[in-house]
Amino acid sequence: MVEKCEFKGFFPYPSLRPYQDKAIEFSCNVFREGLIGLLSSPCGTGKSISVLTGYLAAGGPDIGRLLVLTRTKNQSDVYCRELQALRVKCGVRLVASIFVNRQEMCPLAKRRGFKASYRDFLMLCRALRKGVGAEVCEYYVNTMAKWYPTRAAKRVVEDLARMGVSTPDVVYEIASGEGLCPYEVTKLLSARAHVVIGSYNYALMDPVRENVLGKMGLDVEDVNCVFDEAHSLPLYAADLLSDELSLLAVERAMKEAEDYDVDDMGLIESLRDFMTNLEEELLKAKAFNEEKLVDHGKLIMHLIESLRLGGPSKLKVLIEYLEEEGERIRLQRVQSGKPAASYVGRVSSFLQVWLETQGRRFAKYALLESYGATRRFKLGVRCLDPSIASRVLNEFRSCILMSGTLWEPDYYVDVLGLDERRVKFLELPSPFPKENMMVIVDMAVTTKFERRSEAEWSKISDRLASIIEAVDGRVAVFFPSYEVMMTVMSKIKDRLSVPIMVEDRSTKMKEVKEFVVSNERCLIAGVARGKVSEGVEVVSEGRSLLNVVVLVGLPYPKNTELHQALTEYFKEKFGDLAFKYANTMPCAIAIAQSAGRL
Repeated sequence: MVEKCEFKGFFPYPSLRPYQDKAIEFSCNVFREGLIGLLSSPCGTGKSISVLTGYLAAGGPDIGRLLVLTRTKNQSDVYCRELQALRVKCGVRLVASIFVNRQEMCPLAKRRGFKASYRDFLMLCRALRKGVGAEVCEYYVNTMAKWYPTRAAKRVVEDLARMGVSTPDVVYEIASGEGLCPYEVTKLLSARAHVVIGSYNYALMDPVRENVLGKMGLDVEDVNCVFDEAHSLPLYAADLLSDELSLLAVERAMKEAEDYDVDDMGLIESLRDFMTNLEEELLKAKAFNEEKLVDHGKLIMHLIESLRLGGPSKLKVLIEYLEEEGERIRLQRVQSGKPAASYVGRVSSFLQVWLETQGRRFAKYALLESYGATRRFKLGVRCLDPSIASRVLNEFRSCILMSGTLWEPDYYVDVLGLDERRVKFLELPSPFPKENMMVIVDMAVTTKFERRSEAEWSKISDRLASIIEAVDGRVAVFFPSYEVMMTVMSKIKDRLSVPIMVEDRSTKMKEVKEFVVSNERCLIAGVARGKVSEGVEVVSEGRSLLNVVVLVGLPYPKNTELHQALTEYFKEKFGDLAFKYANTMPCAIAIAQSAGRL
């Protein structure tokens, strides 16, 4: 018999939303019994406060600390507000430590205007903390002395602990105002915190998880965990172990090696030659915008033989040397007022991933992207097995995965490698009246590959333009791929009378929100499974600012050699479920998440 969950003293609002009591009771039992819970509850049902209330009703800190993991800063802000509401309205005096990425929390980067990718920034930050070269980060030195917090750091952490729940912005202002590193202060605060909020990386990446839990003085089996928006977890976990390198980056690394006197023994040039040959093969075959498999050993043997290294061990030593040189270059660039980037270091990190990822669980590929006059060649490593990273979920004391679209629990159990003996599942119905939702399906057009033609694109464009012009408001249109989006948008952009924003790889969520807020009639064009369809919540006072969402075609994954490798790998693991797991589920999730922007 399941013990009754008494939660009213831990709920900060005067009334419950429909079915919210079920979500709270489910969460309470998962935490209390040390289970893995899959909670599928539609958007707008109050999942965030439900799991926090359930945690407190189950015993709160008495059953272990709580690690809440989100994909975006917006989602972590929600938990911050709910914790503050619990403190004010229920007298629940929890201490929270809320992480955002190290670059956002770096006063040195803001003061000196560092421009770098996050990858390059992390390498630069590590070098400045270690004192590599002539410069040491003053903020880190003021915070940590020989691995121990300074007196000033202890005082600030004590003040923050008394405050209970502080946003990352508040922590930044207080810590940087004292000359301290806000990120290191957040780590120190986690030792005092009952609730730690961060990105998925804090559970899925071994070094990050061990670092944070080490600061908390805990082992993973002592911690309760919540993954918000967990429908994206399979793809996210696979992405963590994947990588891509462009030919342009390699060419820039060659120049950088020359400019900074890096003796790479011709390694970067040899990599350039290998990639150039592959690019010519794909160009000759007109194999654009689809990944072609590359044998793992082909690149390694090419590098070893062309450089006469004698074996993989010497290649590994040379790659590690390039990593050290990358650190040196970043420091020299920063000191001369240039962006903290190193293409030599980027080549090194990619080659390390290539060397370390072997076997059926990884695929290596070449990709020649071509959009209009723009062409770009890439070499890539793709993890086919998300459970390599996600299996750690089984080690937590308890774990809740929740989203509005966790409809198929077996998919998540299998693909994430969850212990099915511990898994409990709850799916809640939508609290909103069915008549509030209008769904229209146009069967007269299709994006099926065998039907793609100028005539079909014109039909799609005509219908899409008519819809957009007829809507007195904001429209979001999601396409199955960048290729389809660029083709259709090229046909309609000059026919529309509304402002248009087209998603690309550099699009920032902040820019999307600002665009929508500033235009009462507008069009946002994006890609299913892209940033806009997954990561942007364009809302005001709890209501979406979008009036219509259009999906152009079904966003099935493109049937490339790389995707076929994934399907074959899933056949080995899951048998007859392979097609469903590799194709149907990603398509269904992408549809739901795109439509969910409304």
